[in-house]
Amino acid sequence: MVDKILNFAEETKVQIMAPVVRGRKGEYHKMIEDIRKSGFVRIRVDGNIYDINEEIKMDKNKKHDIEIVVDRLVIKKGIQKKTF
Repeated sequence: MVDKILNFAEETKVQIMAPVVRGRKGEYHKMIEDIRKSGFVRIRVDGNIYDINEEIKMDKNKKHDIEIVVDRLVIKKGIQKKTF
């Protein structure tokens, strides 16, 4: 995965996401509050990015995908591949 990212064009913006819900019904208010308390500031719900403090309305009868935005990066020149 690192090799693919390092091959992106310079100034490409990348977001590192952690999936927490995949195709499940519910509103997830408690889980979102726990994510906020853990220090994260953004989440993606059904493909839309939200600030964790925004009111996020979800239909409890529809399936949702929720991911935590762990980090946002911008690819810069000068990054060299290292062998570990």
